[in-house]
Amino acid sequence: MLKTSAENFGAHFRKSFPLDKRISVCKALMDKYTDKIPIIVSKGKRDAPELKKNKFLVPCDIPLGKFLYELRKHMTVNNCEGIFLFINNTIPPINMNMGELYNKYKEDDGFLYITYSTESTFG
Repeated sequence: MLKTSAENFGAHFRKSFPLDKRISVCKALMDKYTDKIPIIVSKGKRDAPELKKNKFLVPCDIPLGKFLYELRKHMTVNNCEGIFLFINNTIPPINMNMGELYNKYKEDDGFLYITYSTESTFG
């Protein structure tokens, strides 16, 4: 499989695997890890750092803010840069838990697709 940048990972993932294959992979993951949800994270169009990995299994009960904290560990980002997460081109509430976000925004294949971007927050 080709190594792709985080910028187009979600689109590449969708194009590389037919819908029925993505559905079966998601179902298998959720059957095995009943308390976790599968997430695909892609870099937005802005110049943002690369993620070390793009696929995550996340507990349903953690808030988005905790997931954002964990994402920061998987990238090289300056302390003065803020990371913004987008689902369907909107910024979800940072205190919403991942299970609620999943139920509201999951795709037909069962994955939750999140895009990230960075912005300099101090000078």
